[in-house]
Formats: sequence, C-alpha cells, structure tokens
Amino acid sequence: MTNEAKLLIAFMAMLILLSLGTDDLSAQNILSPDAPTWRLVSSLQTSAWSYGMNGGSSETQSQNYYTGSSSTLPDSTVELSWSHVSSIPTVSIYQYYYTDLPDYYEHLTILSYRPHPSGSGYRRLERFDYEHRPLLSVKYRGNEPGGVEMEKYEYSYNDAGYLAQKIEYRTKSQTYGPKNVIRYSYRPDAKILTQHNYTVINGDLDNLELNYNDQRFYDSSGLQIALVSRSSATSFYKNLFDYNLDGQDSKLRFYNSSDSLNWVLSESRETIYDLSFGESQPFRKDHYWYSSSDSSSVRDSSYQLFSYLDFNRDIYQLTYHSDGTFANSVHYVYNEDMKLLLQHSYRDDGDNDGEHRHAEYVWEIVVANEDLVQQVPGLSLRVYPNPFRAASKVRYSLKEPGPIKLELYNLRGQKVKTLVSEGKAAGEHELDMDLTDLNLASGVYILRASSNGAMAGRKLMLIK
Repeated sequence: MTNEAKLLIAFMAMLILLSLGTDDLSAQNILSPDAPTWRLVSSLQTSAWSYGMNGGSSETQSQNYYTGSSSTLPDSTVELSWSHVSSIPTVSIYQYYYTDLPDYYEHLTILSYRPHPSGSGYRRLERFDYEHRPLLSVKYRGNEPGGVEMEKYEYSYNDAGYLAQKIEYRTKSQTYGPKNVIRYSYRPDAKILTQHNYTVINGDLDNLELNYNDQRFYDSSGLQIALVSRSSATSFYKNLFDYNLDGQDSKLRFYNSSDSLNWVLSESRETIYDLSFGESQPFRKDHYWYSSSDSSSVRDSSYQLFSYLDFNRDIYQLTYHSDGTFANSVHYVYNEDMKLLLQHSYRDDGDNDGEHRHAEYVWEIVVANEDLVQQVPGLSLRVYPNPFRAASKVRYSLKEPGPIKLELYNLRGQKVKTLVSEGKAAGEHELDMDLTDLNLASGVYILRASSNGAMAGRKLMLIK
C-alpha cells in the first residue's frame, strides 16, 4: 500500500473519530508522584514469513491522542492494520472513558471495520481498575450500540489483589451464557499454588464440572520444584525442576501417568550456564534434551548467546542448533528509562522457511502538572548496569542532608526490599545492590527513592 493511501485511510479514521464527539470523553489528568514520566505516542509492528510455497506479511500502525501535556492516559487510539491478503486495511478506533469512581475506568472499542461495502465490524467494551487490572471485557457483533454479545469475560480478585477467578461467557449454537470458570490460589509471595478449570453445566454457575487442574510445589526458598496436572480421570502429568547453586533452572523432567500413582519419564531437559564471558559480553546457555528410553543419550541440543551492549540498553539473544547453525535471534533496544524502543526477531527453520518480526515505539516525556505533583529539586537516581543479573550499583545524590529511603517494588506494587532507610549527608552516594538472596524471578522491578518530599524512580530489568 502506498503512503498516500495510508494517509487517506488515517484521515478517514480521524473524521470518524471527530464525528463521534470527544468533548465529553476527555481523560482526567490523573498524575501522581508514582505516575510514569513517559507516554506512548505511536507504534509500528510488521511481520513477514515464509513456509514452503506459502508466505505473507502484515503491518499495524497505531497513534495515541491525549488531552493536555500532563495526561498520561490517552483519550483515543487510531489503529490501521493490513496484510498481504487485502490491500484494504482494518481501521480500529478506541475511545477511553475515565469515570469519577475511585476503582475503575472504561476502555471502549467504538469501531473496527474494513472501509468496504462488504466489511463488517464489532465493538468491545473493556473495564479496568486504576491498577490496570481487567474487570470486564465484552465483545459485540455489529458497529452500532446495542449489538449482540458474542463473548464476555469477568475477572475478580482476592484481598491481596491477585486474580482469583475468571468467568468466560460465549455464544455457541445460538445459546449465550457462562461456559468456563478458572480459579486460582496463591502463596503469600504471590506465586500460584493451584489452578482449577471448570466447565459450566447448563449455564448454571453453581453447577461446575472440573476438567483440568494443576498444583505447584515450592522449596523453602520459594523456587518451584514440581508441577502436577490432571486433564482427565486417566491423564496426569508431572514436571520436576532442579536448580544450580545460583538459583538458575538446570534440569526439567517430564512424566505422565494414567492413575497419578505410577509415573513414566517421557523426556528431560538439562541447561548449563557459562558466565565466564564477563558482565558486558555475551554469556551462554546450553540446552540438552534426553529421551525417556536412555536418559544419558542426547536426543537434541541447542545453545543461546546473550549480549548486553550500549550501556546495557541494547540486548541481543542468539540461539544456535547443536551443529552451530543459526536458529533464531531477538534484539531489544531501550531508552534511558527502560522504555522499549525497538524489538526485532528472526527465526530460521531451514529450507528458506522462517519469520521476521519488527516493532518500533515512539515515546514522549510528560510535562508534570504542578498542581498534582510537588516539584522538589535535589534528588537524582541512577542504576548501572541495567539490565543486570542479581547485582548492580545504585548512585543517588542529595542537594540537602536528610533522611533517604530506597525501596524496590515489583510490578504488582509490592515492596520487595528496603535498600536504604537512614539519614545521609548532602552529595553523591553509591551502594552495591545484590539481590541474589531474594531468588527473584526475571522481569521488571521499580526502584523508588524519596527524601525531603522529593521522589525519583527507575525501572530495573533483572535477567537470569
């Protein structure tokens, strides 16, 4: 599709958006000392694949629109997507409603359609709480309000804020009603203990039939050591996990059973780590697969190389087959606050089969609303390296002497560790942050500093 055609479609989408009216839909400028300092402006995602004689490509562009320079929540999003099947893109327009209620806001898909006489569309209503947890999702057939419900999901949470139940409603054979229920239980550290999947009998939520469940087991340090699953009265599965001295997964064994008493080993996988390359150079993971008939005979193997470049904001992950031939790669690029700017992946399946995926993201800094955020200069915070493996350095500076708190949180908002809580002199300070003893999972964490009414924060990426 030509650039002129894309611009025309975008212009059409904006005309539709304006015709819906936005004056009464403007977002509140909800901004707190914990609010992000960046907002997503636009994104572009493309993919291309080839499998034998078949192949294709697709592309999706999206643009967010905000009210005011301090708003961190968009009022609307316009999305254009198309594939090799048709040169006419799908246009999706999203409107966001921010209510005065303290516990949720709504995100409504106003329209999604192909600008073609034979095109059709649907509407989707989604409700979230202010922690961005989903509460409700409903999909309607047709572009007009009041369309027929096609599917619905309801979510509820326990007192700790973890997902406790998900109910699925869907249309089947002209009958609409609840079909499936999933329930979860957790440990105090938020790790899942059990998951039960039920089928709803005759649409009655009090009449459930268990069709799948699993249970997880952990050691005293919080590492998962087993997963036991039941898919039917005669089908049971068990996974056993082993770890090395650094808490990294080293061996995984798969078993099956027909009675949950007598287990048969089906296969196993062993992972060996080589960290001798140094912090700023690639490190290596070797994977070996063994068959059940001979646990000492390697059935298949591969290895991965990880590299951190450009002040640890450029991340490469390369995977090779055991014979050294290339298998796949993933490349990430972040800005200084760990906002994803670029992601590119490639998979080579041999014989000219494979897939390319590419994504780009554009961010802008939010201008803080001084009525909502107290601007107190005098506190700065840096972390390096970032991403990191267990250990990193934290450097902070105080303009004036006073109490300082450095606290680490996970993305659920739970405090993981207090690093510093004491009075400090004015000037530069540095500490070594070692999280080895916490056995944290890989992922994103938030480091928050507060002193004399000022706050600063940094996103950290822990990679094991």
